[in-house]
Amino acid sequence: MGVDNGNLTISGAGVSITLGTPGNPATLIFNNGFSVTKTSGGSIVKAAGSVISKTYIWMRDNDGDGWPASTTLAVATNAPSIDSQVSTQSKRRYTMNSGAWSVATQTITTTDCNDGSFSSGNSCCSANYGQACSACNACSSCNNGTYLCNGTCSVSAPATPYTVGAACSACNSCGSCNNGTITNACTGACSVSAPATPYTVGAACSACNSCGSCNSGTITNACTGACSVSAPATPYSVGQWCGDYCNSCGQCSGSGTCTNACTCACSVTAPANPYYIGQYCGPYCNICGQCTGTGGCTNVCTCACSTGGAPATYCEIYYGGAPGCNEPCIF
Repeated sequence: MGVDNGNLTISGAGVSITLGTPGNPATLIFNNGFSVTKTSGGSIVKAAGSVISKTYIWMRDNDGDGWPASTTLAVATNAPSIDSQVSTQSKRRYTMNSGAWSVATQTITTTDCNDGSFSSGNSCCSANYGQACSACNACSSCNNGTYLCNGTCSVSAPATPYTVGAACSACNSCGSCNNGTITNACTGACSVSAPATPYTVGAACSACNSCGSCNSGTITNACTGACSVSAPATPYSVGQWCGDYCNSCGQCSGSGTCTNACTCACSVTAPANPYYIGQYCGPYCNICGQCTGTGGCTNVCTCACSTGGAPATYCEIYYGGAPGCNEPCIF
């Protein structure tokens, strides 16, 4: 121990400096041009072999910032090599920062945190200080910055594009949706799938008219089920002209219009025949009151009763020029 670049005064009753212990001598150092003085009862107690020497106290401080690289002290007239380092890195102890040396304990309390980087406040930065760095999120999207003194990056990772647990919907092309939550912060994958469309494009379909007549095709729209073909036209149009309809006797109804697109069902029909086969006819009587009896029609237009006409009278010309019934004929 000793004084570097200063005087040592031991003063006052009971104030003493002990150099070494039995078997362990020590050296008290002070510099040329300075002094060690005992006054007013002060004393120095030296163990055997202990000495007081004029020389200098050195410490290693490679970056010259006043903070020693280690607690090692060296005593020499000229700058020595300390901790196997070159002598030019050695500095006088008094040049060390006051924060590194405890006067009370005569010990080094703080060493240089980085003896290869000058810092008067002994503020050490990480080895990568100032170098480029990136902060990336789970999706590998990054912000670029530089390393700070404490070794952290100057930027934060960007937020992920999605938040796991947030509400989401999966919708089909028809706008029908299922609701769920996001399961992947990078892709936004939803916990549910879109509902199936009501129809399948390419599936078989038919387009039928009101008469039950159909054309076959394929579905072209998964939402509406639109078919690639249209229904065939109906064979008739309501209001379409129809008629004349005539019976077998040549009697006709005149014109009308269809009332049904499938069957037409004309608003007019052929008139009924005036007679029908087997229809009751007769009796037919002559002027004499002679009758044929009853029969049936044999023609729908004229009847042509099966009994024939009225029976003939007995003679064609009655005497006096009139037909006769019970009188002999006059020839």
